[in-house]
Amino acid sequence: MNTNTNKVPDFLIRAAKTFIQAFVPVIIANIALIGNHVVNWDFADWKGWLAPILIAAVAAGIAAVWNLIIERINAKAQAQIFANMDEAQIAQLLESIILKDKETEEEVVEDNSEGEE
Repeated sequence: MNTNTNKVPDFLIRAAKTFIQAFVPVIIANIALIGNHVVNWDFADWKGWLAPILIAAVAAGIAAVWNLIIERINAKAQAQIFANMDEAQIAQLLESIILKDKETEEEVVEDNSEGEE
């Protein structure tokens, strides 16, 4: 059972992760270049630090738009699938989802109890 009460939309979480994934490596590369005297940037030079932030922000923006589009497409597809089902089929589907969630929870509990022994 999903107990996630997070109010932040999934596409924003993914965008933030993309920002971090793009920002950190570019900053590390810039620090390495400065440390090896390949690039003569002054740490006070804001232009040298603005580029990685902009690159990460563009990557995060692209990821956010892409994930939002995919989310909308999936929601429409799911709605169309449910619209074509009768009540018995929906009940059967929900029952299988609930059973699958219970099996997953039981596996997690078993894995946790085995590690404690």
